[in-house]
Parts: sequence; structure tokens; C-alpha cells
Amino acid sequence: MNLNIELNIADPDAFYERLIETHAGLTDAQSLALNARAVALLSDLIGDKKVLQEAAGIAADGPAADNRSEYDAKFLLLLANHVGDSVQLARVLEQARAAII
Repeated sequence: MNLNIELNIADPDAFYERLIETHAGLTDAQSLALNARAVALLSDLIGDKKVLQEAAGIAADGPAADNRSEYDAKFLLLLANHVGDSVQLARVLEQARAAII
């Protein structure tokens, strides 16, 4: 399987709004931890090494390569798009937030 880089989230604006809401009230350190946890949960959900390596390579391209928080955010968005399912994505965000607060 290849990483799906075509728009795969039915309502990307709603997902992004949900992502922003998930970060509301968190410190910078908590936000970084939330992104890292969400990446781990999405990686487990996807479970395909080739897809994860492809997403990691794309996330590491450009300015994000030198900034861990940008890399994690880009990686998170790539994995979320690949999954695409709004219900699963909402569950991942809830689990990630619960794990860090």
C-alpha cells in the first residue's frame, strides 16, 4: 500500500478545527506531546511500514526537517489524511489528549 496523499478526509476544515480545539488550553510542551502521541496512535492504526516510511520521508522534506514540532505536525497531518475516517481521527485525537493531561 502507498501513502494516500490525495485529499482523503471528507471535511478537512472540520478535522483541522477539531485538531485546533484538541490543543486548546495546552502548554507548548503538552501540544508537542499531544502531536507525538497522535502520530504514535495513527502509526499503530495504519500499521504499514511502507506507508509510515513514505509519510516520514515527506514530513522530513523542506523546512520541517530542522524543526521537530513542524515535522511532527506535518507527519500527523499526512497520517490523518491517509486514514481519512473522521470517526477514527476524532478517537485518536481524544486518546492523544487524554494521554497527556
